[in-house]
Amino acid sequence: LSNSVSELTSRMKALQARLQDLMKNFQDAAEEKNSSVAGLENLTASCNIAGKLAQVIKSSRSNPIQDALDRTEQQLECLLGDTLVAAALVTYSGHLDLRGRSSFIEDNVLADLRAQKIRVSIPPTLDALVSAAQVAEWRWNGLPPQSFMAESAAIALNSAAWPMLIDPDGIALDWLTMHYTPPGSRVTMLRTITTNQENLIEVVRACVQDGRPLAIYGGGGGGLTTINRELMELILRKYFVRKRATVVNL
Repeated sequence: LSNSVSELTSRMKALQARLQDLMKNFQDAAEEKNSSVAGLENLTASCNIAGKLAQVIKSSRSNPIQDALDRTEQQLECLLGDTLVAAALVTYSGHLDLRGRSSFIEDNVLADLRAQKIRVSIPPTLDALVSAAQVAEWRWNGLPPQSFMAESAAIALNSAAWPMLIDPDGIALDWLTMHYTPPGSRVTMLRTITTNQENLIEVVRACVQDGRPLAIYGGGGGGLTTINRELMELILRKYFVRKRATVVNL
């Protein structure tokens, strides 16, 4: 009797182990089935979206893919002209106001390119200097929406020929502050000072030496209406060489 009980106990343990293996295999199979069903559902949804997109493309008068190819080809055809316009904009028009800049681009740059039969985008774009997404980010950070402002910002950030910006009304101050603030920081690299502060020239001298951006605006909250004589030396770039170093008298 004792042997029979031991044998039955052993068989029960073997059956329980077998049952656990079967349950584990069943759970694995169920999970694999659920994963396959989810994958099939995702594939079906993707096929439905693709089918709808194909129907839209088929029923549409214009083909988005072909339109994108046409735009790319047009951009390539105008690449040389757009690059020359951007180069002229940066090199020669940084100091011009809205009317002067428009006249310079239209009457000189574009006229010369047309005479040489070089294609240019109509209207001329800033794509050679900055992307539309970057301009949108500038405007989000406080740059006024006028295209002239975007041109001036692109010129300022793409040329060492115009190291000093004159903004009499301070309308770009918010954008400059955000532009010179590192991501994730609340401290800006832009230093600001008013024209009526006694240490104005000392601050300018320190920023020039350190290469730090500086914004000078009118005292009392008003616009910048006058410019110190010492600052004109810097604005007019009255540089001279002393001991092989380029200096300016401040």
